[in-house]
Amino acid sequence: MHSRTHPLQYPAAGARIVEQQARGNHGPTYVEAARGLAVRVLKEAQGDDTSRINWLWREALQRPPTDSEKTALLLLLAKHREEFHIDAPAAQAFGKLGAPAPADVDGAELAAWSSVTRVVMNLHEFITRS
Repeated sequence: MHSRTHPLQYPAAGARIVEQQARGNHGPTYVEAARGLAVRVLKEAQGDDTSRINWLWREALQRPPTDSEKTALLLLLAKHREEFHIDAPAAQAFGKLGAPAPADVDGAELAAWSSVTRVVMNLHEFITRS
């Protein structure tokens, strides 16, 4: 079992999609790509968190999420949102990975949504489309 050093390193297990993410890529380039997708979610998706997850799922996987997938991501988002709001230095450090984060996006929100986008980007159907 890995020790958890950062909220993005090893998210809470439990849901199948989160377990897949925990085994996935964690390199800086991959984190930066997930952050780029999170920026798109925050800037292009309209509405509440559920609407944004629906948008993300359609953009990334070309289908709507199941209820259990949506629930798992909403729980992950809430958990990481809380962690990054409590630990502002971690959110600031995350925003400094790779290219600078956009100045008009809240750092804690961006870090929390990047956790969500990393989960989606680690799904088998995202990586290997048929």
